[in-house]
Amino acid sequence: MDHKLFPRTSLFDQISFLMVGAIATIIVVLDAAYLFTMPLPVIDLGSALAWLAIAYFAGHLIQILSNAIRDIPLIPLLGWEATPSYLPHEKKLFEEAKTYFKQNDQEHKADYLWNLCYLFAIGKDATGQVETFSAYYNLYRGWFTALLLEAILLGYLLVVAYTPTVLAFFLLSLLGSFLFYRRAKRFWQYLNDKVFGIFTIIKAETTQR
Repeated sequence: MDHKLFPRTSLFDQISFLMVGAIATIIVVLDAAYLFTMPLPVIDLGSALAWLAIAYFAGHLIQILSNAIRDIPLIPLLGWEATPSYLPHEKKLFEEAKTYFKQNDQEHKADYLWNLCYLFAIGKDATGQVETFSAYYNLYRGWFTALLLEAILLGYLLVVAYTPTVLAFFLLSLLGSFLFYRRAKRFWQYLNDKVFGIFTIIKAETTQR
């Protein structure tokens, strides 16, 4: 794999984490200000770096929570990441990938082969679309999770302490999580198609040699 791709990939990933964390941090600050009648913090040049670090940490935390949501068996959210949800022709490509990467005799987790295809595609993708689709997917996936958790909190507040303001923000959170859910699903398909497409092309070229 070309090591020159790593700086670009890292930059996409870090920006994605930071933007997800920024939204999550804003949500937490607004919730704390509302629930505990606290004043909103003042952000200046002196505290900007600290807030950036908090947002970056929050971005990683949200992605961890996204993985936890994906792994809940009774809730099909983010279920498209699971191998059983792949289409028949994609499952066939997994079998071809198992042979191509010499993994026939190996036992791995369900997503191991897809990760191999993804890393392979990054190394062969001259356009940078794989990294771009991946970054956008993680961005929308993170925003979906942040707004979903906010909707759950506001739903609880609606039960114990109803106000029109809470209802309005609850509905906005639900709408936002639904929209970002759809965007995440779409960019997962873009990413999936690109990864499998590159693997198919390179495999065909290798076979013809």
